[in-house]
Amino acid sequence: MIKAIGDDGKEASHSIEKAIEYAISKKVSIINMSFGTFKKDDKIEKLIQLAIKKGITIVASTGDYGNNDILFPSSATGVVSVEAKK
Repeated sequence: MIKAIGDDGKEASHSIEKAIEYAISKKVSIINMSFGTFKKDDKIEKLIQLAIKKGITIVASTGDYGNNDILFPSSATGVVSVEAKK
């Protein structure tokens, strides 16, 4: 398991980028990204697309903020979006 987000729950783009790069280098088959943000990150988007091109499945949560918006990275092309309903 690769952890890219601190115990405080705050996302750090640089840490997420490094985690995706590391996962790609290890030739994993699935990357789970159980977080979401309203702000798209172009560097992370490029790494997600690279991972997908290398045959890695990316799974991400759509969001849990009580709205209907699909958050990033779940909104990225090719990402498997997962939503939980109560």
